[in-house]
Amino acid sequence: MFIVADENIPLVKEFFSDLGDVTLLPGREISSGGVKRCDVLLVRSITPVNQELLESSAVQFVGTATTGVDHVDRDYLEAKGIGFADSAGCNTQSVVEYVLSVLFLLSEKFEFAFQDQTVGIIGSGRIGGKLRSCLEEIGVQCGAYDPWLEDRGVEGLCSLEEALSADVISLHPSLTQLKPHPSFHLINQARLKQMKTGAILINTSRGPVVDNTALINRLQETSLVTVLDVWENEPLITPELLDQVEIATPHIAGYSLDGKLKGTEMIYQSVCKFFKLEPKHSLGDWVPAAPLRKLEFNPTTSVQEIIQTAIRSCYNIYRDDWALRRTKRLDDSPRIKAFDNLRKNYPVRREFHHTQIDLGVADHPAKKVLKVLGFQL
Repeated sequence: MFIVADENIPLVKEFFSDLGDVTLLPGREISSGGVKRCDVLLVRSITPVNQELLESSAVQFVGTATTGVDHVDRDYLEAKGIGFADSAGCNTQSVVEYVLSVLFLLSEKFEFAFQDQTVGIIGSGRIGGKLRSCLEEIGVQCGAYDPWLEDRGVEGLCSLEEALSADVISLHPSLTQLKPHPSFHLINQARLKQMKTGAILINTSRGPVVDNTALINRLQETSLVTVLDVWENEPLITPELLDQVEIATPHIAGYSLDGKLKGTEMIYQSVCKFFKLEPKHSLGDWVPAAPLRKLEFNPTTSVQEIIQTAIRSCYNIYRDDWALRRTKRLDDSPRIKAFDNLRKNYPVRREFHHTQIDLGVADHPAKKVLKVLGFQL
């Protein structure tokens, strides 16, 4: 079996070498010539998988180590009888931790009580649903808008207008142009104007869910605290927009090591199932121990200080923000390479559940929030 894989899929050789010859390529350089003889193609979101790529190939199975699948023409794969699997859910915890980290850090910077804010969640799938559950558990009032779920009879959802009127708007829809509910440019000029002055907008879904030109105009007019992990026209993002957002990161919200490794394991299992092979490996064979195993606090430490210290000890989002902003003065070509390199060489980030928190007392008021965040207690 011949396997072509994006070189940035972690542990891909370790998992797949027993199944055949594995050729690693940069994701943006995977071409029709490169996959002509391969049986299995393993990609990430930066590789468009369509007729142009696969028409003259021998590919029998495509796996993407991502949750989003807007880069894959699934209708074409189905028509050609090519097997397909994604890694839906692999990075759910990572993205939720990213969003919660943002909210707690902004509450410190702008001195607001986080639990007093209303949150509108647009897209209530795995990530949006998990985020809503976490926030409601710590007493935050949430509304979730998801027209696809509403069409299926799911109750407890809100309107788009209600979501947009919240203090915090967090975007989690899949990117689609399918009617009747396309998400491409869902957040356009008119909807940006519906957001209140000083509201917080967070996008960790896909860049084109937000009309970036309209967003630039909105940010020039009135205050909108904006956090972008995803951008239109990645990897060539707009320096003007980068200058105006509060926190900017290079599409890494789901880039915890745990999430990436889960994605590899999921597509490995899918390939084995498709070809009727017995899996020989699991994550337990290679997952390294987390560097930070335990944090201890004096019982008199405030809830705010405990939460901020715990989050920053595991993940300092400002490091990612600083790394991306350093690229803005580069010319287009080196700026594209720099964006990709930030993702390719992303530092190891472990999810919160690897770290145990000792609060010194059993009934500390920070306990509930830390548990929701995922820390061990």
